[in-house]
Amino acid sequence: MAVTLCDTLSKWAKACPEKEAYVIRNPPNHGDEREAITFGELETGSYTLAQKLRSLGLQPGDRIVIAGKNCPEWLYVAHATLKARLISLYLHPNRAMPAFLRECTEKYRARAFVLQPGDNNEISQDIRDAFPSSFTAAATLHGSSAADT
Repeated sequence: MAVTLCDTLSKWAKACPEKEAYVIRNPPNHGDEREAITFGELETGSYTLAQKLRSLGLQPGDRIVIAGKNCPEWLYVAHATLKARLISLYLHPNRAMPAFLRECTEKYRARAFVLQPGDNNEISQDIRDAFPSSFTAAATLHGSSAADT
């Protein structure tokens, strides 16, 4: 039987939940701050988000667009999409214009979008304007909202 990345993450989360899985450092000239995500945090956060995505009606093999700026939360999203067995299309918010978003649903058959809260309010509105009834759901990071549309 093949061992997946999700299997390995779960194993490490059980064996050493406090061990750092990822360390994110600020770019040069932006301070010495670092943020660490432990195996336990990553397992819990990605499992919760995977469950949320499934609760929106997404099924294994469904395609999902993930739009936003680089941030540590994308690690949770990446692992959650693997756990939910979704196919991810990541895009930078500068690319998320209505024509490209329409292409995501028509050409790539995306059924949902995950958006970063805050800066992406225009993206969220663009999605709603472009696809009033053709996509399954919009979800935002941090568990702040999920809305069926």
